[in-house]
Amino acid sequence: MTGPLYSSFWYRVAKLRPTLRQHVESHRHVYRGQVWYLIQDPASGRMHRFAGAAQRIIGLMNGSRSVQEIWDAIEAADPDNLPTQDEVIGLLGQLHAADLLSVRISPDTQELFRRAQARQRKRRRSRFVNPLAIRIPLIDPDRFLARTLPVVRWVLSPFGVVLWLLVVGAAVVLVGMHWSELTDNVIDRVTTPRNLLFIWLSYPVIKAFHELGHGYAARRWGGEVHEMGIMLLIFMPIP
Repeated sequence: MTGPLYSSFWYRVAKLRPTLRQHVESHRHVYRGQVWYLIQDPASGRMHRFAGAAQRIIGLMNGSRSVQEIWDAIEAADPDNLPTQDEVIGLLGQLHAADLLSVRISPDTQELFRRAQARQRKRRRSRFVNPLAIRIPLIDPDRFLARTLPVVRWVLSPFGVVLWLLVVGAAVVLVGMHWSELTDNVIDRVTTPRNLLFIWLSYPVIKAFHELGHGYAARRWGGEVHEMGIMLLIFMPIP
């Protein structure tokens, strides 16, 4: 799951009762240990492959359940892997564009489907536009952050601010007291192979804690965080 859980456009699709067209055939297929569902359109000869939440959504489409009821059923069965409402809208748009869906929709809903597909394509392309900064999303950390927030909540409080000021203030004083030792021949000391290796290994760890701090801050003040991964920054993996 990526992005906010809820969509401001959900009301346009929530009451739709979609189903696959009668001529469409569905096949279960196991590929490299993962279950996929192949949806074949004999009329066009095209094959479409779905897995995960997408195939569960499609499996619940019977023409009598509404999109809202389908989403609620998935939430009840597997809340940890609940797709976002935008992802459901995108899937409906994908099925509609492939002429696999049988449902009555209004023109503004058709436009919504087109925009959802365009956003998904743009999001996928943006990850690889810059070859020196490739983003690779891995997990949805929102539930983890919500569960562990009580452990670190004190850091994001007035007490945490005071503690931070004391630590930083003490560090500034110590730097001032030992300025000559710290700056003497600093370039040669920092750029030794041992120090460079230490910096290269420690930076991703420090960056990971830094990004977790952003995530906890977002959760602390009511936000949601639905994507976490690594960035290949000049081919170096960075959280």
